[in-house]
Amino acid sequence: MKRWLGCALLALMVVGCGAPLRPTAPRPLPTGSVDELTAAIAADAKRSDHEPDSKIRSELAAEAARDAEACLAREPQAAACLYGRAVALGLEARAHPMRAGELLNTMLVCLANAEAADPNYDQAGPARVRALVLIRAPGWPLG
Repeated sequence: MKRWLGCALLALMVVGCGAPLRPTAPRPLPTGSVDELTAAIAADAKRSDHEPDSKIRSELAAEAARDAEACLAREPQAAACLYGRAVALGLEARAHPMRAGELLNTMLVCLANAEAADPNYDQAGPARVRALVLIRAPGWPLG
């Protein structure tokens, strides 16, 4: 009886593993104005700062990235969108530390572009965030 039950469970596991995955439709970009999208990114960042669950932080990073992409699709050279993209990359770097080096390099480029577009945006926010990233970066040979 036990052997039969074990075989039945094994068969169910094999069949379950071989089942084709359902294709998921790509999510459409969020709608809204640049101000609404940047406010959503800021809200995701604030919530992520206080969230202890890494899975939720990862979801917030993905949501912020979608909002940033939608913002850049509307106004590719707007300081708000470039800054929002940099913040979203920072959230993603915190959620996925194995990719942090690549993400932080891209984040620094976005911050430099946002500063070039409007150096006074968010009370010199791009320059301040860039300084924080560079101050917290590990020293050589790691950084």
